[in-house]
Amino acid sequence: MINNIKIGITITNEKNIEISNGDKKIIIDNKSKSINAKDIYDLLNYNIDNDYIQPKQKLDETSEESTDTRRLFNYTIDLIDNVVKEVNIKSEALRLEKEKLDTSEIKNEEND
Repeated sequence: MINNIKIGITITNEKNIEISNGDKKIIIDNKSKSINAKDIYDLLNYNIDNDYIQPKQKLDETSEESTDTRRLFNYTIDLIDNVVKEVNIKSEALRLEKEKLDTSEIKNEEND
């Protein structure tokens, strides 16, 4: 069974960017603007049976947010979209590989 995991991205009151998955959170400070790849991996709580979804849309020029906040938010959207896309592609390939192995094991058991 495939689990759909929704990744949240919000702007905090302090104008930092918060990325969340359930109770796990990463804060990207608006001043340092850095994020660690390991933190993203830990946030995803990766499992081959998960499909990750990031439903947020980029902010446009008419947004109330400052230019820096808007840019950081939009960069984060792009980053998480790319990570989620690649992780989902890899997970799908691993699920198919696992399914083939399981099918061949069943055939081998039937032939024994």
